[in-house]
Amino acid sequence: MTYEDALSRLGCLLAADQEPTLDAEELGALLQESRAPDGSGRLVGDPGYEPAYDLLLAARKGWERKAAKVAGSYDFRSSDQAFERSQLLEMCLTMRGVYARKIHRRLGPNPEETER
Repeated sequence: MTYEDALSRLGCLLAADQEPTLDAEELGALLQESRAPDGSGRLVGDPGYEPAYDLLLAARKGWERKAAKVAGSYDFRSSDQAFERSQLLEMCLTMRGVYARKIHRRLGPNPEETER
């Protein structure tokens, strides 16, 4: 997968254009933080390494970033309106959990936990 393809897919996984938004620079940083072994098992920095990205990890981190952006938001009510900004935080944390569970399932059960 090319960097541009990974950037586009990550933007979709994160609904990057919806509040709280993530710009191309932030998405690129998430990809760089989530580099993975390439298809031949070479690690970042190895000779011949072909860039590869763990999009599930990048998505989990992205939802954490989105949550951090709204963590200080507050709910506001007036006589005829209500702005429940805390819903954004809840949604971001829920989505973070979705991707964390996908990563956990991909990794499989912890042998120490199954022996108990």
